[in-house]
Amino acid sequence: MPNSVLPLSAANGQPERLSDSPAMLLTAAELARELRTSTRSIWRMESAGKLPAPIRWGRAPRWPRETILRWLAAGCPDRREFERLTVASATRK
Repeated sequence: MPNSVLPLSAANGQPERLSDSPAMLLTAAELARELRTSTRSIWRMESAGKLPAPIRWGRAPRWPRETILRWLAAGCPDRREFERLTVASATRK
C-alpha cells in the first residue's frame, strides 16, 4: 500500500497505521483505509447491509471502532446476522 494514503504522525512525519489512531468513530474514508478498500466500496457495502449499522453524528455516518473490530472478529457477517450475534452476546452476560 503506498505510504501517501496513510495518515502522517505529527511527531516524525512517518506514516502511521490507522489501527493505531485514537479515533473512536471512523468516517467512511477512514474505514475504507482500515479495510484496504475504496470509499465507494464502503458505501456499496453499507447500502447492501454488509457492514454494521453506522451511528449518525448529525447527518454524517460514523462507525465505532470497537464495533468494526467485533464485526471483523465475527467473520464479517452481514448486518442482520451481526446484530443477531450482538444481541445474543449481550443477553448471555
